[in-house]
Amino acid sequence: MNEKLPNHSLSHLPKLRAFMRTWGWLSAAAVAAVFCLSALALLTVYKLNVYVPDAEQLLRPGSASRTFIVDHTEVNGVYGNNDVDSVVFTYITELEESAFWKALDWFAKRDGWKLRKSRPSHRRYLRVIPKTGRDVFHSVAEVRVAYWPAHRTVVVAWVRADTSKLPDQLPTGAQGAFAEEIVWPKFDALVAEQR
Repeated sequence: MNEKLPNHSLSHLPKLRAFMRTWGWLSAAAVAAVFCLSALALLTVYKLNVYVPDAEQLLRPGSASRTFIVDHTEVNGVYGNNDVDSVVFTYITELEESAFWKALDWFAKRDGWKLRKSRPSHRRYLRVIPKTGRDVFHSVAEVRVAYWPAHRTVVVAWVRADTSKLPDQLPTGAQGAFAEEIVWPKFDALVAEQR
């Protein structure tokens, strides 16, 4: 009853290990390729569902953009996307610089936005809305605002993303990648035009 297995029965193990090593790497490479292609396809779809927001849409009470429009005279939509909630727009404000930033900070704080970064002519705000009840995802939005006192022009861009983990910044997944590839460059280009 204490018989040992014949030695030849274990001879297939090195071949099995080699097979698993080869196919394991190929499987990982295939998964990575599928992920990259899926992300690329997702970004392509996101690029297709674009519009130019009008002043009425941007000024609608309760919209995220409305919080960041302070004493305006002219609002011009530049870019919007329905798949990844995002808009880029400009406007002219009646306020001089210090009054503008004071009012903007007050409205942002009132509506649950937290100041994340501040420079003399730029601000970055973040708002996280934790999931509740039946919600599946947390909502996180980032807004970038730039102001030029010489002609009182304001440039605004915001992006909203959903995430399963409670974030402290805009997620880096497909929606974050979309912001980096599409939304923030549009904001930066408008900022560069103002200089």
